[in-house]
Amino acid sequence: MIDLVVLDVGNSAVKVALFAGDDLVERAAFAHDDPAAPRALREAIARAPADAPVAAAAVRPARLAPILAALDPARPRRVAPGDFLPPIENDADVPANVGLDRLFNAAAVAGAARPTVVVDAGTAVTIDRVEPPGVFRGGTIGPGLRLGFEALHRETERLPRVDLPAPGEEVRALGRDTVPAIRAGVVLGVAGAIERIARELGAGRDADVVLTGGDAAHLRPFLGLELRLDPDLTLRGIARGARSAAPEGA
Repeated sequence: MIDLVVLDVGNSAVKVALFAGDDLVERAAFAHDDPAAPRALREAIARAPADAPVAAAAVRPARLAPILAALDPARPRRVAPGDFLPPIENDADVPANVGLDRLFNAAAVAGAARPTVVVDAGTAVTIDRVEPPGVFRGGTIGPGLRLGFEALHRETERLPRVDLPAPGEEVRALGRDTVPAIRAGVVLGVAGAIERIARELGAGRDADVVLTGGDAAHLRPFLGLELRLDPDLTLRGIARGARSAAPEGA
């Protein structure tokens, strides 16, 4: 039976997941600029029992407020970081500066026997090292695919706006026209940066690699790393944090 609703409010989209215990039984994602998103989100949440709490975390808190305001006021809610925190040790130099998304990703892999390099490919690409039993050591933040395409279009005079490659579409370094050259430069450039950084953080030595984020499936074919793909990693981390903070019987 569904007993927890999780909201992950990102820069570009909001993800919702319905959990029954540790099992994620249903998920959906809605772009912030989609006019149908508010209604679709309410409908997704309504599929959970009325007493199932909503656990929410946001990298852009301003996006979260209207979502919570549209919920049934009787439904319990827990909002990070006020009501719960990622159940991990934050070993960054300035812990308060680390984004919640990175910390909840770390919480999702806490307990692994080996260190984990977590690659989250969204609007930004974050690559972090998490060590047993659940210690966030730090990592890198860089531009994601869409930021790369948009920056080239916006900051140059003649370069067109380019879309992500379609699933299975070949991307070659030898681009023989402007669009394939841009696509190759951005996609292969981001993939190459991920490989370089992941290896510096222990991939191929002592650490496993997990790939998540909205653009994970687009990047996976271009990564020469042994890795596990988990598009729901952040959602699982938020769920773990909400449950670790819940009182007995909640």
